[in-house]
Amino acid sequence: MGPDGEPVPPVTRFLRYVLDSGRSPNTALGYGYDLRLVFEFFAERGIDWREFRPALALELMGWLRHRPVRGPAQRLGLAPVGSGGRLLAPASVARVLAAVSSFYDWAIVAELVTGENPMRRRRDVALAMVAERHRPFMGNASRQQPVSREVRVRLPHRLPRPMSESEVTALLESMTCLRDLTMVLLMLDGAL
Repeated sequence: MGPDGEPVPPVTRFLRYVLDSGRSPNTALGYGYDLRLVFEFFAERGIDWREFRPALALELMGWLRHRPVRGPAQRLGLAPVGSGGRLLAPASVARVLAAVSSFYDWAIVAELVTGENPMRRRRDVALAMVAERHRPFMGNASRQQPVSREVRVRLPHRLPRPMSESEVTALLESMTCLRDLTMVLLMLDGAL
């Protein structure tokens, strides 16, 4: 729904495409939430969604980084706070930017806009050489090339939170299969 409470036709068509392509309803819901924020940005700036360009993508990123959040926090630890309250986390901003990129990829294929995706991507040769990057079982057999967006948010590396002793006990007591119990005990004893 747009700021006026009416459905936004291109977003409705995009969400229908997301569901028709076999993605989860939760994925479509996430895209809908993210695109609602983007269309709020368009309404505030008084621009049509077809006029979105890379320069406006930079403005969108700044707007999102200073956007107060209304819902309850789902993360532990410190969070950025502005004058209006808690702000969107960097991971949430990155998710919105990825949703915008997917939306404009679809709009180009659906011939609703012409030109290139405003959320420009480029092949990232350096990313392919990073040792921490996930490597598929078949090595370099994948056709997927590492790419990075030109408009992006730096994401902090999150450390895993350790489980409390009561959580470990509850996990071990819930194991019904000896194989699963063996794997979990091996991970615990190996400090994984």
